[in-house]
Amino acid sequence: MGYDEKVRYLPPEHFIAHTFHEALTQSCHAGLLTGQGPDGKLMVRLREEGDRWTLEHVRVTLQQSDATPFMEVCGGIARVLEDSYVRLRDTDPRWVSKWDEVELMLNPNGPLVHAGSDGDNG
Repeated sequence: MGYDEKVRYLPPEHFIAHTFHEALTQSCHAGLLTGQGPDGKLMVRLREEGDRWTLEHVRVTLQQSDATPFMEVCGGIARVLEDSYVRLRDTDPRWVSKWDEVELMLNPNGPLVHAGSDGDNG
């Protein structure tokens, strides 16, 4: 099948990272994660075997509001990622991992409240 319009002619790891980024950004602006962000990091790992793409690992760190409980933020991130992946998988059979087979790491260093140049890397 190759890289086609379904993956915007990108390698699958780039495409899925963009897809997750867009879903998280939209959710932070007007969805389940409203008020979270804007700082964040996203990494994915997948295995590509011909036209079969196995998503193995997703790591997300998202800045959160002081007022939002840590576990609520992590649950929201997981839900947004899952919904995005399930929609993708329903339209493209090359994504073979079931969501419950994907390893997630969500804010693995704990709450990220003070981020950006004045926070975690300043």
